[in-house]
Amino acid sequence: MINIAKNMKKTLSNFIYQSFYQLLILILPIITLPIVSRSLGPEGVGQYKFISTFSGYFVLIAGLGLQVYGVRETASKKNDRDRLKKTFWELEILNIAVGFFVLVFYLLLILFFKPLNLYLIQSITIIGALLDISWFFAGIERFKAISLVNIFVKLISFLAIVYFIHRTDDLGIYFLIQTFSVVASQIILWIFIPTDFYNIRGIGIHPFGHFKPALNYLWSKMLINLYTSMTVVFLGLYASKGNVAYYGNAIMLINIIVSVITTLDTVLLPRMASLFENDKSDQMLSTLKKSLHLQLFVTIPAMVGLSLVSKYIVVILMGNKFIPVTSMLAEMSPLVVAIPLSVSITRQYLVAINDIKSLNMAIVISAMAAVVFNNILIPLFGSQGAIITTLLVELFVLIWRISTLYSRTEFRFNYILIFKYFFCSFVMLIFLKIMFLISTNIGIFSFLIDVFFAILIYMFCALALKAVPLEFKRAIGILFFGKK
Repeated sequence: MINIAKNMKKTLSNFIYQSFYQLLILILPIITLPIVSRSLGPEGVGQYKFISTFSGYFVLIAGLGLQVYGVRETASKKNDRDRLKKTFWELEILNIAVGFFVLVFYLLLILFFKPLNLYLIQSITIIGALLDISWFFAGIERFKAISLVNIFVKLISFLAIVYFIHRTDDLGIYFLIQTFSVVASQIILWIFIPTDFYNIRGIGIHPFGHFKPALNYLWSKMLINLYTSMTVVFLGLYASKGNVAYYGNAIMLINIIVSVITTLDTVLLPRMASLFENDKSDQMLSTLKKSLHLQLFVTIPAMVGLSLVSKYIVVILMGNKFIPVTSMLAEMSPLVVAIPLSVSITRQYLVAINDIKSLNMAIVISAMAAVVFNNILIPLFGSQGAIITTLLVELFVLIWRISTLYSRTEFRFNYILIFKYFFCSFVMLIFLKIMFLISTNIGIFSFLIDVFFAILIYMFCALALKAVPLEFKRAIGILFFGKK
């Protein structure tokens, strides 16, 4: 019982640190989005999205799937100091070796691209991937170090954007700020490495033994990145940079919400892997069921609300130049439910039990479908074709993940509870519609007040129907009242 209480306390602490960091990630881009959108314009934003997406493929390969494989390996060895040290250096040396070749290839390839200076600046992110050891701290469940470093760097980059980005000519400076913020957070983490880790005599390092298993995780992550980000590339090829900017900003807002929601998965991955390694599958599935229903309690009202408030969000954050983002954001609101649910089943179950075959199968089919649909729909319908492709692919992945979970385990969703979430969400939606009809001029303050009361309506409805998850009540009690 003492160990369980200790683990719960540690998990909650990690969750709070990660949640605070994700909340900062949510707030800062919302503040800087109007600055960047208005200063750089659709063309500048579109160019940044295109180049950063292109270089992102190389960063992904340089990272070698360690954000998943590295976490799992260190989590399984965290109680054995010598094995942990050995694993850390094996994975990091392998990462540096692979990343170096990726960087050389990228530099040779971009010699034919224009504007060359922007592609060169973006290469800094590949260097950062060689030095990224956040997977190590996640594996040993030291999320405090990761969160504090990232918070510090994000605040510095935020101030830099506010101070330096004012006109379209500042695009190069914006690239520098974004790339250096990524690398800085990765380098600073090395300060927190235990000093005894630098003594590697006699531990017998064999880094390339990890290449094949890490490659399996990289393969899945590459395909996920491919079918989620290739749409931006296809829009850049078949449509204007303005379309890239509109779609990119819409998906960015979706991803901000998703990243906050999936914080719990990041914290639970090493915990779930440890439960599986110790043959505690019943406890693992119980934890999964609680976390998924807690997630749906948040994502369903977020989806319903986003479909209505999208036009206000876009005008407030981006200005009238980005009005086309309004309909895109509303149409893509189901992703707020689909992506986190799919990610949770992947991380908390498939990755935890090391079932890479099932993980990759759906991703391969999804990537192939995304290529086909993007090539057909984007030339015909532009950004609307991109939205259709994104929704179809993510829906397919979600259905595959749920069917895999159902076929392998006794896990089942509580459909009555989910119906209550939808019912309360539509009650909230009706309230918001009435408030927006009454208000003749909706500013930032009045908009936030309306949303706040809409959330209260949802909460009271859920309480009345006894649909509020116990874990949510406990988290509120701890955060606001200090009660466990």
